Amino acid sequence: MAQTTKVYGLSELRRETFPLAAWIWGHRLRGGQHWIEYMLEFLNVLVGFDYQLGQGLDKNGKYEYRRFTRLGLRRFVFYDEREKSRHPLDDEARAKMIEELQKEIQNKSTSSVKETLNLIRNVLRSFSAIEEERSWFAKSLFPAHENLLFWEGLRPRASKYVPGQFDEDISFNARNFFARGGEVYYLILSAGTEKELSRRLSITSRLENLLKNQNSGIGRLAEIVNNAWSVSADNSNEEKGSLGWIPDPDCQLYQYIAEDVAILLSNNLDVLECFDLLAHLICFHLVEYIYHRAHFNSTSPIHQNEECIEKCRPTILIDALEESASIIRDTSATLFRQQEYNQEQKIREYVPQQLNDWAANILPTQNLASYLKNEAEDHFSTVKITTTDKVNYPKLEKLTNDFDVGMITQSDFIREYAALLISKMFEDFRKNFLSVHRKLAKTIGLVAPRSGPGARFILDDTLLKALVLSNIEPGNEMVFDEFLERIYHRYGIIIGSNEAKISGHPALQRINSEFLDRNRFTFLEKMHKAGLVNQYSDATAMVINNLTASQPMGASN
Repeated sequence: MAQTTKVYGLSELRRETFPLAAWIWGHRLRGGQHWIEYMLEFLNVLVGFDYQLGQGLDKNGKYEYRRFTRLGLRRFVFYDEREKSRHPLDDEARAKMIEELQKEIQNKSTSSVKETLNLIRNVLRSFSAIEEERSWFAKSLFPAHENLLFWEGLRPRASKYVPGQFDEDISFNARNFFARGGEVYYLILSAGTEKELSRRLSITSRLENLLKNQNSGIGRLAEIVNNAWSVSADNSNEEKGSLGWIPDPDCQLYQYIAEDVAILLSNNLDVLECFDLLAHLICFHLVEYIYHRAHFNSTSPIHQNEECIEKCRPTILIDALEESASIIRDTSATLFRQQEYNQEQKIREYVPQQLNDWAANILPTQNLASYLKNEAEDHFSTVKITTTDKVNYPKLEKLTNDFDVGMITQSDFIREYAALLISKMFEDFRKNFLSVHRKLAKTIGLVAPRSGPGARFILDDTLLKALVLSNIEPGNEMVFDEFLERIYHRYGIIIGSNEAKISGHPALQRINSEFLDRNRFTFLEKMHKAGLVNQYSDATAMVINNLTASQPMGASN
């Protein structure tokens, strides 16, 4: 990592390899993570740190967070005859847990035991958040209560049947699904509240209130089910985890993100709607974060000097017209493609910059080619080039020999070696990172269509509501044009001719203002139909938040 870049997370950045994208966007965002899992992982980390932001940064505080496994609960809810990964151990474990639950029900209920068990399972199953084609240990429940939160598990396919050893081989460190995206968001909120401890407290106290005090009956039901397994199997129900890291902890974007979350949580929403909106907002923030750091102006000094919001603002033209062919749609699609190009370019810039940083610190007695090769192999996770690599090894060997005998200069060697490293790592970058923004943006309604060509920026109703409730305090309102200016300055969202003019982006200057004005009017109508705007007789439009403020900490709805 360039010497001027600070990290936030690990107290020291250990000398270990990381994926190429992690050095720019932190450790780590990954394409395989389901959009709702970003919120689930974030909440798991927060609850695992006892509802405290700013933990896990050094060994003086709570260095590790608790991971709630709750294998009994998830096996009861998700493991049945349709299970894709049936195993004799799980059949036996579920039967044993049902036997324990039957004893509990017989003591407390006059209804049929079988009917009561089916009712309990159906109630809990109704909160299913992630199922798809996953095994029971990788499915998730929506966080209607903190007792419905648990960490992903993974049982090896080759698990042998050993009677009584039910869960010993289930791992909670594989990160096939909880891939650190939620940890990244936890770190962003922690960094964004370092200078605003009152905001940090308001965020955590509200989340604690939602997760503990709402739906307490559901929470108690989940606890009874899980305890039945813990008692029968002497299950510890707990693992430990430690955080990754993000770069540039002073980045102003982190502060804006924390402010958004604090305002959203200040609304008096029930837990289900609140977390649905929060999930949309989290994914939107992560897309913004990716675009922010991929901007061609993005450098560590800019992020450290609070200039980055202005200088690294993305250009997100919303196509509100949604016509089959229009200059708005075409330009929006072009700007979406530009974001992918920016991410690729940031990678192509980073590698030679890093090589030059290493070369500047080399000792006179060291061989440059060997030194850079060792540094690169220690720094990147997919770059080791050995004799078994029949494509890249001959290129590296020739390049090194040419430099050693003076056939090429140091700058030529670094440029060509950087190109070789990029070609080696780019497939992993494309496969595991480049799809993150596309997947999140399409799922939350920031980009359409969900599949096929012509992707362009839009704003679906749920995401639009999340942005309104995170920018306007409960019970307040804002002039429509002021709202448009606010979301431009904070996020780079462009609706009408005024924001297009302020942006100064060449592609937007070529659009006739009449199209942008019509785009603005259509967007206003959309907000009005969604109940987010009041229009008055004098043609004034006000964006409204007609909700009340959340109840005091500890109150129960």
